[in-house]
Amino acid sequence: IALVLAIGAFSVSTPATRLNLLTTKVYAADNSTDTLSSLRLEKSSGSDIQLYSDSDYESDNKVDDNDVTKGDTYYAKTSTSKVKIEADGPDEKYVRVFKGTSGSTKGKELGDNISLSSDTTKLIVRIYSSEPDDDVRYGDDDNVIGTYTIKVECTSTSTSDDEDNSDSYDDIYLDKLSVNGDSISLSDSKTTYTYSVDNDVTEATIKAVPPDEDDDTYSVTIDGSDVNSDDKFKKTVDLSEGENEFKIKLEDDSDNEREYTLKITRESGKSAVAATNDSDSSKPNGITNPQAGPAPLDQKKSNDVATKIGWVQVNGGWQFYDSTGNLLKKTWYFDRGYGKWYFLGTDGM
Repeated sequence: IALVLAIGAFSVSTPATRLNLLTTKVYAADNSTDTLSSLRLEKSSGSDIQLYSDSDYESDNKVDDNDVTKGDTYYAKTSTSKVKIEADGPDEKYVRVFKGTSGSTKGKELGDNISLSSDTTKLIVRIYSSEPDDDVRYGDDDNVIGTYTIKVECTSTSTSDDEDNSDSYDDIYLDKLSVNGDSISLSDSKTTYTYSVDNDVTEATIKAVPPDEDDDTYSVTIDGSDVNSDDKFKKTVDLSEGENEFKIKLEDDSDNEREYTLKITRESGKSAVAATNDSDSSKPNGITNPQAGPAPLDQKKSNDVATKIGWVQVNGGWQFYDSTGNLLKKTWYFDRGYGKWYFLGTDGM
């Protein structure tokens, strides 16, 4: 009887055991590689920048790009203002690079250019067990399984033309900036932007969107006024003729902040002052009818001297550049658009 019971117990328990074996699944993380097989710091042109294990930059402390250790800090020195990081090991979609350790700093992908501060910039390379969001921030440290740090000393004393005082602020950035619905392309290395409107435009609607529109940890002010999701981060401002400057401030609850300057130029409605008939500016002989003067050029009125086409305002006066970019001096010019002759002096005005 005991034997029969034992066999019966075995036969009853066997299906349950088999069921567990058949239904048990093994779940694995998206990425299990927590180390880099190589780590390279490069100039934006692609040339390598040597890594060191110590900030004394002695030759004995040079580090090969395939001899890096998770958790360690490395040092580099360069005269370039922009660098990028490349790495091998895990799939690049699991790796992000951060400039600084501010919680709001947005991660960059491998190969993205990074603007350096004027002294030393800390770059943190993170490996994730699952693919991070496109807008992952340094403060979002979930699923981080590996970290490498590079401190880059910039020896350059100058910056490129498209950079300004961006490095004097924290690593917190607007997501979008627009004027009257026109988007302005933002760069991490710039805080000053320009925009131009016609003379008949007397106001502009500025929209400044923080990194996360639904996150109340961010605050935005435009020209001294708070804006938020209720007003879609917009403010309408009045425009005077000429240049109008507006400050836009972004801040988070950790007191990280960045201030932008937006310069909106409203084209002047004033034409150049018509010349008087004095002895130094008399009309050329034979020209008695303005319509008989030289044919007008195709013009583009601008407050930007760099365009060098048509009328350009300089120091309160007006100069005229012909279609080849030459400044007209000591001559008469008939502007068919205004229906007037203008004498341009020795300085072009």
